[in-house]
Amino acid sequence: MRAEPPAMKRLRMPVATIVATAVIGALLVSCGDRQSATANGKKPATQSEPAAAAAVTASANPASEADKALRLTPAQMQEAGVRVETIQPSSVNASITLSGTVSPNQNRIAKVIPRLPGRITSVPAALGAHVKAGQTLAVLESIELGDVRSTFLQARSEASVADAALARAKSLSAEDIIPRKDYLRARADAQRAHAALQAASDKLRILGVSPTVSESGADAVYSLVAPLAGTVIEKQAVPGTLADKESLFTVADLSNVWVVADVFERDLSRLAVGAAAEVTVAAYPDERFAGQVVYLSATLDVATRTVKAQIELPNPQRRLKPGMFASASVATSATEPALVLPAAAVTLVDGKPTVFIETKTGFEPRSIETSGEVAGMVTVRQGLTGGERVAIDGVYALKSRMLKSQLGSTD
Repeated sequence: MRAEPPAMKRLRMPVATIVATAVIGALLVSCGDRQSATANGKKPATQSEPAAAAAVTASANPASEADKALRLTPAQMQEAGVRVETIQPSSVNASITLSGTVSPNQNRIAKVIPRLPGRITSVPAALGAHVKAGQTLAVLESIELGDVRSTFLQARSEASVADAALARAKSLSAEDIIPRKDYLRARADAQRAHAALQAASDKLRILGVSPTVSESGADAVYSLVAPLAGTVIEKQAVPGTLADKESLFTVADLSNVWVVADVFERDLSRLAVGAAAEVTVAAYPDERFAGQVVYLSATLDVATRTVKAQIELPNPQRRLKPGMFASASVATSATEPALVLPAAAVTLVDGKPTVFIETKTGFEPRSIETSGEVAGMVTVRQGLTGGERVAIDGVYALKSRMLKSQLGSTD
């Protein structure tokens, strides 16, 4: 057999042997590099574990908290219309928060009760309908009204006869055909007849029925009308039923309502009639309705030690409904220190009132709590301290820049 060449033997060496040889070579080269660095007086370029961790953190958070603030140059602030002021406490009228219920204005509400018993024949007015003063709410048929009309017709007839007799007696007395006493008697009879006619007519008028009688004779039908313009908030009238002295309708003018609230005895000295109030309800949590105290009860509830206060406020769109729970902030005569901001300095961010604070690193948004707007100003309840610099103009420009930077950071 022919002997195998050495080169072929090397090719047939095991793979493990080749790998091991490569690793040993790499280690020798590394050791040579370290020895060379040591010989030159240089320290090997190694990285400790804390340094490596810091590098990882820096790569994960490329910007510090200070870098997240909105940075504007004076020129950019002027272009955006940003104006900053230092906020200091000032004296404002203190307020008391009262809980109450929305109710109709008792000066603008009426119960509609039939003046005569009768049977309801029709009900044109619906519950919740807006009616005008004098508009028909229901039509009734009444036997008593028929009797009153009959009395009126009889009195009118007797007055007509008495007038004719008086005219005849006057003519005969002028010609001395009858004694003067007969003329005087005829005149007295005519006066009594007209007095009875006037009484019957007044009775019809008081009942709200016109004295005019149709051709059919004594009309026993009359209309129940609204005494004022407003909304039908209660309705008991049902066609076919008998009505006597119970209330069939309640009509209220809801363009002006009351909030009836309880005032504790300890707070009574701080309130006065005419005090301004701001009312909020759960149905419109972001809105405030302006009103004023119009009445403080003259008596104290001994069980609750409270006094009823009535706060009147306009309600032109009828958004405030009787029965709603309400919270009223009522201004008092006392004053207290508070932080006050222009309403234009506050904007909504994520649904929360927010202002922009100027710091050394730029503008930072901060959520605050306010007590509502009065004459273009808001009182800060929480979130600010005196001496801080707040952007009072150009807030929307700052908000726009903040949103753009947030969108850029998420890309």
